[in-house]
Amino acid sequence: MVFLDGVGLGQDDAGVNPLLRARMPNLVELLDGHKPILNGRRLDARRATLIATDATLGVAGTPQSATGQTTMFTGVNAARELGYHWGPHPNPPLRQIIACHSLFKKLSAVGAGVAFANAYPERYFRDVARGKRGLSVTGLAASAAGLRLRNHEDLRDGQALSAFITNEGWRQALGYTDVPDITPRQAGRILVSLARQAHFTLFEHYYTDICGHHQDWPQAVKTLEVLDEFLGAILEELDDNMLLILSSDHGNIEDMSVRGHTLNPVPTLLVGEQRHLIVDRIASLSDLTPAVLQVIGRIHAA
Repeated sequence: MVFLDGVGLGQDDAGVNPLLRARMPNLVELLDGHKPILNGRRLDARRATLIATDATLGVAGTPQSATGQTTMFTGVNAARELGYHWGPHPNPPLRQIIACHSLFKKLSAVGAGVAFANAYPERYFRDVARGKRGLSVTGLAASAAGLRLRNHEDLRDGQALSAFITNEGWRQALGYTDVPDITPRQAGRILVSLARQAHFTLFEHYYTDICGHHQDWPQAVKTLEVLDEFLGAILEELDDNMLLILSSDHGNIEDMSVRGHTLNPVPTLLVGEQRHLIVDRIASLSDLTPAVLQVIGRIHAA
């Protein structure tokens, strides 16, 4: 599963939607030439299905990261439980929901191997230990299953990925000159290699949300093009028995006319033969965890 923070399905307007300005040949080919825009609830292509997925969760207001991600990775409608949208960081009620209902925890309980592919720098762990910051929803969900969060050594050894896909930020901004300088395509191959070692593997990319908040057109286009190269390598490496799920927590980058989140549905992209098992059951963010559990349960039953 590839989780993209802040990516919605927007209008067919290149004046506000960078998904229409960026060169994304792999995604367009995957969608049989169609654009990734808001155009009905579902697009069925030869190899993939794109579902416009509700992120409002039946709660008034603008969707936010913490409630959206908690919903995605627990199956609990967190916004409805709280009565409001909340973010970016999980508050105590959300942390309790994650601790009890984490997707990683549920999968581990039925004997499925789980993996969280992201690496974190040492200063992140220090800040958490000192109480200067809390774990993200994804970090909490992984930790609820007893997973060790991956670090710079894992990244250096090709056993993890940077949230920015390439390692440029780690090398230049963080000073980790021993991590390899990799391309988006190499990162995609690493992710599939890691996915072969577990039943469920999650990778999180959040720079899309940052670009949207900053209304940074050049970076938005560059980020989407990097994502497309990354996706292209994943598609090339994906085994016949693998299912790729790509989704998001709320809209943002698809409408650069505003600095904040949007009410747009988010894309859920399903790639692989096993998508037929869950394609009809996904309508909102709360359906993603049950869908993953259904696929893994079917594999175990077989």
